[in-house]
Amino acid sequence: MSQDKNNEVYNYDKIFQKYSKIFRNPKYEVYDLEKFIFLIEIKVVHSEELKPKIFDPLETVLNIVMVFIIASTVLLLCSQDAFFCVLVLAVFTYIALFFMVNILRTKSINQMTEYSNTKKKYLIIKKCIENEIVRRKDNDMKNS
Repeated sequence: MSQDKNNEVYNYDKIFQKYSKIFRNPKYEVYDLEKFIFLIEIKVVHSEELKPKIFDPLETVLNIVMVFIIASTVLLLCSQDAFFCVLVLAVFTYIALFFMVNILRTKSINQMTEYSNTKKKYLIIKKCIENEIVRRKDNDMKNS
């Protein structure tokens, strides 16, 4: 776990260094850098709207249990030998429920991780640009 954190911090340090070098290029004026910040802020706000929904296993389990109860009631009303059918239906429902909950939970965790990593990268790039703007303004003040 700590190795993953160290690796993540290292990756963000590399990103910070890379974009710091890019935005130090004199072809970007302060006005251009401020436009970049504005665009990044819009992108972050837009990504907030697309934030993935956290998976709720209880809701999924309750929906499947309700379907099971309805299906078993119909089977019991329609057939004399329905006990075996309900037992088989219960086993298949349990297996489907187990895999569905695990797959949905994993998918939800992966989406949240991807979302948070993307947001962090945007904020790191924004910080690089803000640092460059401050550096240029300080240089202009010293040169004046």
